[in-house]
This record gives sequence, C-alpha cells and structure tokens, in this order.
Amino acid sequence: PKFVTYMGIGDGKYRIDIRTNNNLKDKIVDITNRLDKDNDVDKYSLYQTVSLPVICDKGENIKILVEMGEHTNFPVTYSIGEAPKKKGEIALSYLLAQELEVTCGDSLALQVNETPKKYLITGIYSDITNGGKTAKMYEKDIASDMDVMWSIAYATLKEGVDGKVWLGKYEEEGVKAVDINSYVEGTYGQTVSKIKMVSILIKVIT
Repeated sequence: PKFVTYMGIGDGKYRIDIRTNNNLKDKIVDITNRLDKDNDVDKYSLYQTVSLPVICDKGENIKILVEMGEHTNFPVTYSIGEAPKKKGEIALSYLLAQELEVTCGDSLALQVNETPKKYLITGIYSDITNGGKTAKMYEKDIASDMDVMWSIAYATLKEGVDGKVWLGKYEEEGVKAVDINSYVEGTYGQTVSKIKMVSILIKVIT
C-alpha cells in the first residue's frame, strides 16, 4: 500500500477528484463542507493545484504546478528532507528540482498574485504524476484568491464503514470518488505492471 507514496500520491485510502469546469471553487467548498460533517470520515485533507511562475536568474520564467494543502496528513515519501509544514516552505519533485538545479535548503522565488515571494525548499520527493514535475506548498485556507486548476481530497474512514457505499455519496458530475488502489490501477496500471516485471526479472537474475 505504501508503494503509491513513491509515485507522488498521498497515502490516503480514498481519493476524491474535483475537476469540474463549472464553478470549481463553489464545488470545492461544497465537498469540503460535506466532508466536515460526514460522520463516516476518520480523517481527510483537501489539496488545490495552481500554476505559479518561477522567477529564474537566467532565461525565461517557467510555470510549475503547485499542490497546496496540509501535506503532513497524507504524505508522499521524501527521498530528501520532509513535507512543508508552514507558510514560506515548499517541496519539489525530483525531476523539477533537477531542472531548476536546486535542493533542500535552497530558496525558490515564485510569482504569487503578481508579487515575488521566496520559499524555502524543505523536501524532495519522487513523482510520476503530471509529467513528474510538481511542487507541494503548505496552505491551510481553501478560500484562495488564486486560480485553482483542480482539487483533490484524500480520506480515511472509520472502522466498519462500507467504502463502496461511502464513495457513492460523492460521485457526481465533475467529481470522481475512488479508492486509491482503483485510482492507481486505472491511471498507472501499465506503468506498475512494467515495474513488477522488472522487479521479478531482477530477482530471477540475482
């Protein structure tokens, strides 16, 4: 089960994707309010993805995908450092850190709402989602004035709750609710199968 955390996916049991084109922020608030009041939920965290420009010393600025939320609740696995825990901190995927030529302890300048801000890099993690080039930033308030591209929520349920029945309560137009195993199989099934084949070959050879 922990394998998914090496893919850039949090270790929650269930995942809700909110990718509607109609009133995205209203839908995010709606889902959050429902999760807050849901007695079947043991724990959940909401994450919102935005696109922010990196202010580069050389050449043109580039935009990166930044997932904002409380990343210690459902963390990915970090090869170096740890998840951002407060404002002003950020973690980068391995490929993005390589491209930007930065590592833990370095600072990264971003253009946030037309204002340059510096962030301390606290961790480097593996990721195969969104081309493998992503970032994670601490942000607790969902009422952000940034343009949100999409949002996801990870959740665990209380003991005895039927997961399939619970997922059905959140499945609607623009919202997809699945268990993590189904999400990984449906999205990265071929990649995971190839990794399994390689691991088997290595065991046979050695």
